[in-house]
Amino acid sequence: MIVYGLLWSFSPVLMYGVEIWGNRRREEIEIVNEKYMKMILGLNFNTPDYLWAMELGRNDLECVAMKRVFKYVLHILKMDEKRWPLICLKEMMNPNCNSKFIWWVDFEKMVNSVGSCELVAAMRQNQDENIVFWIEDALSTLI
Repeated sequence: MIVYGLLWSFSPVLMYGVEIWGNRRREEIEIVNEKYMKMILGLNFNTPDYLWAMELGRNDLECVAMKRVFKYVLHILKMDEKRWPLICLKEMMNPNCNSKFIWWVDFEKMVNSVGSCELVAAMRQNQDENIVFWIEDALSTLI
């Protein structure tokens, strides 16, 4: 029972704030998680990661992070027009906007990796009904 608690209590610590920084640091977080799991389970460090992940029925933290980022964007898009997160997101989505917004560039890469290229185009054109559909479709793809 103690091992079970240790296994499942570490992920929330790793995933804290993933909606904001998760697009950049997924690889580092995955490495930390793999080392921690092997240490808790008493496995050799050269044990393939897929073995313990399949045995425990765990998803990649990358998939979990992507889901949380998509849900966060969906949450922002449903906010009132006067809320700052929505105002900032719309400013980043503007095609004429400076590409210095690293979060948006990383979000676009993540969306393209899932195969939802039309999602970014819909977000830039303010097609709210299509955005919700494509984000939910991307979430179902990640499951």
